[in-house]
Amino acid sequence: MFAPSYTIPYLCQLLGLGFELSSINYQQKYNRLHRSVYGLSDDLYMLEMIISLLLIYCFLNYSFSKLVSEQFCKRFPLFYPLSQLDGNGNQTLIPNKFFSTNGVLPLYYGLVLFEIAKFILSLKVLIQLYNYRFTKHVHQGVSKICFSSILFILIFSIFTYCCSIKNLSNNNNMGKFGIFYIEHVNYLWVFANILSTFKFLPQLVINWEGMCTQGLSSKYVVLQFFSNLFSLFSAFSLNKSLPFYALPFNQKPMITSFVNLFCVVGLLYQAQYLYLNKSPYLKRRRNFTSNRIIVHEIPTNVDEFDTFDTTR
Repeated sequence: MFAPSYTIPYLCQLLGLGFELSSINYQQKYNRLHRSVYGLSDDLYMLEMIISLLLIYCFLNYSFSKLVSEQFCKRFPLFYPLSQLDGNGNQTLIPNKFFSTNGVLPLYYGLVLFEIAKFILSLKVLIQLYNYRFTKHVHQGVSKICFSSILFILIFSIFTYCCSIKNLSNNNNMGKFGIFYIEHVNYLWVFANILSTFKFLPQLVINWEGMCTQGLSSKYVVLQFFSNLFSLFSAFSLNKSLPFYALPFNQKPMITSFVNLFCVVGLLYQAQYLYLNKSPYLKRRRNFTSNRIIVHEIPTNVDEFDTFDTTR
């Protein structure tokens, strides 16, 4: 059980993640029904999967790594103190006073299950984006910005990990170039939240380039709106009731929820006003079958329940 200050924000965070999982599930069903991913951003679901991986990795380290807990306690002894010496003369870790769990660092332990589920659902949508790739228009695909960002994070994470595990036998546990292991984990937490803050921008750009919102499920957008609304309320209520060092490490930051909510409102504006009743006009990508190049034209009277036949 949590301390009273955490209960309502935790429930709001769970509701927000529940709405988010439902939205991705509806988008997956929408793609399967139409057998098309026309107008859907590859970057969005690639980022969703990478974000979930990073957050799961950080959670496991914050929860179960004794090295992370010790380094946090040594660096911030006022906020995460070590207990007195045990029978062997060694200092032992004590639970965080704001939680009634056995954790040293404040965490929401149930949220990792939602992140695992989001990773699986995002992977399923990515598989659909590959299977229905010939229904994409010419501007769809993984962008160079997204690819280079993921590559940079991968290289940087490997570099900081290799540096942080050097010289662990020393008393101060300082790695090479002065990089500690907690810094390696914290860097990845920061990267995950930066990616999460701007993950909807690729979908906004895809809609703008295609001048329509074809392929984007209306249920997805509405559920994402409520998801970020609950997450924003959760972060706001926590920031008012608790000191900064007692905030759960895997709580979605307020700025991330606010920017996500703003972007989802932009998606609603595009779908319900700016591109309302606009038909897709961009050509699909070329389909190479039987040594023939078949260029699919987008019909002008696309209905919500039309499907694109890629075999014609």
